[in-house]
Amino acid sequence: MFLSWVSGAFDLYLQDEFNGLHVFFTEGNFHIKNEVENVKVIVEINLESKVLENGQMIFDKIISIYNLLLKN
Repeated sequence: MFLSWVSGAFDLYLQDEFNGLHVFFTEGNFHIKNEVENVKVIVEINLESKVLENGQMIFDKIISIYNLLLKN
């Protein structure tokens, strides 16, 4: 569910959904992978950006989606 929400938020960017969600933007990319171990869900977010401010803005957007889903 989390990956589909993030994918929708970044639907204007090139995406690859093989082995998680990989989104490419002008200054870099991010990859989100989730695994289920027993009853725990583990989410790994890797973000690479050439411009710190843009990378921080994208990371904040991903975290805000996560926080929104936690409330529901």
